[in-house]
Amino acid sequence: MPTLHRNRTSWWLLFAAGFVCLLAWPQPAHAQPPSCNDTITQLDSALSPGICQTIGLGNACLAARSVNATARTGTVRFSAPGNQAALNNIRRMITVPQRGAAVLLGGSAANPVKVLVFGDTATSPNATQPGRVFTLRAANGQPTCERTRSGMILQTPDGENGTLVVNGVTINLGSTAYVVPGADLLFDQDPRIDRRQGSRNRNAPLCSGFDSDCGFGDDSCSREDRLVYGPFCREDTYEYIAAGLYRVTLYGEGDVQAGATDYNISFDYEMMGTQRLSLPGSYTFCWNGLEDGGTGFETIVQARSSEAFVDHITLEYLGRDCGLSGADDSSAGMGTEEMGVLTVYNMQGDVGVELPDGQGNAPDAGQRLRIYYDEGQPVAMDDFPTDAPYILGSELAQWTTTEESLPSIRVTGADTGTPPPARDPIVTVEAAVLYDDDVAYGLRIEAQAYDPAVGTGNGDGIDFIYFVIRDPAGNVIFENDEDTPAYCAFGGGSPCEVSLSRMNESDEVFGVFQVTATAYANNGRRASADARLVFGSVEPEVEPTLRPTVVPTVVPTVVPPYTDDTTPPFFNSISYPSGGYCFGETIEVGAEVYDDSGIAAVNMYSLSLNVDPEFPEYGSYPYDSVYLGDWEGVYQAKIAPGDLNTTNFYFTAVDLAGNVSETETITLKGRSCGPVVN
Repeated sequence: MPTLHRNRTSWWLLFAAGFVCLLAWPQPAHAQPPSCNDTITQLDSALSPGICQTIGLGNACLAARSVNATARTGTVRFSAPGNQAALNNIRRMITVPQRGAAVLLGGSAANPVKVLVFGDTATSPNATQPGRVFTLRAANGQPTCERTRSGMILQTPDGENGTLVVNGVTINLGSTAYVVPGADLLFDQDPRIDRRQGSRNRNAPLCSGFDSDCGFGDDSCSREDRLVYGPFCREDTYEYIAAGLYRVTLYGEGDVQAGATDYNISFDYEMMGTQRLSLPGSYTFCWNGLEDGGTGFETIVQARSSEAFVDHITLEYLGRDCGLSGADDSSAGMGTEEMGVLTVYNMQGDVGVELPDGQGNAPDAGQRLRIYYDEGQPVAMDDFPTDAPYILGSELAQWTTTEESLPSIRVTGADTGTPPPARDPIVTVEAAVLYDDDVAYGLRIEAQAYDPAVGTGNGDGIDFIYFVIRDPAGNVIFENDEDTPAYCAFGGGSPCEVSLSRMNESDEVFGVFQVTATAYANNGRRASADARLVFGSVEPEVEPTLRPTVVPTVVPTVVPPYTDDTTPPFFNSISYPSGGYCFGETIEVGAEVYDDSGIAAVNMYSLSLNVDPEFPEYGSYPYDSVYLGDWEGVYQAKIAPGDLNTTNFYFTAVDLAGNVSETETITLKGRSCGPVVN
């Protein structure tokens, strides 16, 4: 499907001028993870009627922009909130921090599960069980918003149970779980809040609390002062602390020397390593467990530039493997070998977790359970769940349990036993030349379309309609997208009329012009309908409104003198660029056809799409059809694949006796040939 359509006008069309406003999402450099309010506002809007409030079983729905979905076959259109795509055709779906989110409906027909993926994640539905088995990864960057790491929220409808498998772990649900790949977020706030003040603070959210010799930089810090120290974490006192790899992210300004130690063991600030950072920055350290006489691990940060300060800290547990690949790389985390832990938080209700070898546990509401990985496979879990009040304080996590959020999503297709099949949209188009006496003064072109699985109102379930007008020779002289009813070819509102204009009085318009309206539904399906604009003495044989059709086919009337003819038309040759095509080019193809009884109709069918080399089988997709004419001889046609990498086409011919002939399907490959010069 073309990704961009440019409006093109012929001299005989006159349009009202308009404008396009491009809205860019700003991406400021945050001194600390942002509030979740903006994300929640986007999701509230996405769950309103007509967007993602109703989702078909086995579908994904775009809830917030900046989601990139790679299709197994063809293309997946995820450009506006409310666009839906079948999970069985999504190979990988990537969301962008603070801006990208999608709602999926998985599980089974009897036990559906609502899934919200958000933040900096990559989600891959399983090829054979796309609604039940998922691979989830998240990048190592900062939390997507305060106290909230990128991940996945799972929820069953009220009072129901459901099961999903995420990263090899079976999660049995009786309400809501929050799943985070790659980390357990233990601290995410200003260290001044609930600080130690020289001794253990029992109200500190992490161990005994952070502290500073110089007010975390509020006072002038010498090179010997500890800009940050603490929080003295040890597994015998704090049950959520375990041996393994930890990552610290410091927000603020200035240059610092940062590391970790157990000072009572080494009497050295650099026991677990140290490095120079320009804030904000991150580092990791390995905690091998409490030794006799130790006080627990503490971060040590010292100023190395004047006026250095720290105003926010995050601390994450990355798992038992201290040699984890990519742990120090903020852009890593998406690879198979880059995840050492998966954390499952029970937000509400009943949650059970089970490994492939049968190990299992069931955290209570408000608790976490961590699962550990070796070479990408789950091999162990915590001996027991631990309380996770800090994560439960996330505004986004709290939002998912309110009645206005995920519980408000209505499930369709859950009583069928199988995911409901996607249906082609219904589309019709009316086209007419407007006359005053015998003088043509205007045009009226209007289409109507709906997805019958969504509703029967004009625009229900429709993403946009693509209009094309061809002159009597088959040349495209106008094309335009319209995404809002009434669907007028030239924009504006019903009755969709536009005035004609001529360059000079000697120019005349004569003949039959073809209008094609192609409706693209939110479910990824499309359908087309044709109509004719007749100028001059040529009169249309039928009313210009045609029946909806996915692949328009011209069916000729059989003329009695040729009813004994059983020989189909003969294609003498087919022409096309043997070397493929460059992205952005128009492909010119042709065919030469003859028949003893005469030709009734010749059509060219084409399909352009992106084919992933790893998944070359792209299944059954509707072809676009172009009617070329009804004579013997040479035909020419053009295909505009845009930046899609594969184009298939073939020709058909029907003679006056009704015999049909079809050429072989030709496959052309596209490639990048440098900048396109218009």
